[in-house]
Amino acid sequence: GKSAATKSMLDAASILILEDDDNGKGYEGKIIDFDDDFSSPSNRSFLSDCNEFELSNFLWAFAMARRFDEEVFVSLTDQLLDDEVMTSSTASRVMWSSAMLMSMNDAAPSESTNSEVDQKL
Repeated sequence: GKSAATKSMLDAASILILEDDDNGKGYEGKIIDFDDDFSSPSNRSFLSDCNEFELSNFLWAFAMARRFDEEVFVSLTDQLLDDEVMTSSTASRVMWSSAMLMSMNDAAPSESTNSEVDQKL
């Protein structure tokens, strides 16, 4: 079953992953000027600081916990698509996790048949 620790960890991960979308603030709470150079550490987001292995492990953790959150899924997959290189190990983990999460999404009643996730796939 789902433990309270797993739920708490995934809740914390969701906050870090989605915080980048809140009012243009990065995970350090600094306002990001989107015209600035993103190589500066103060203008980097939590997800942009993660490598492809870490991003795929987030997807894997959500899949193993059978917890589908469309916003988290889209944020992680968008960041993975921005990476220029993906190892075969990461690609395999992403494909398995995505299939698990999407099958859970397919099993749940859908609000829209033309969701953002469906469009990405």
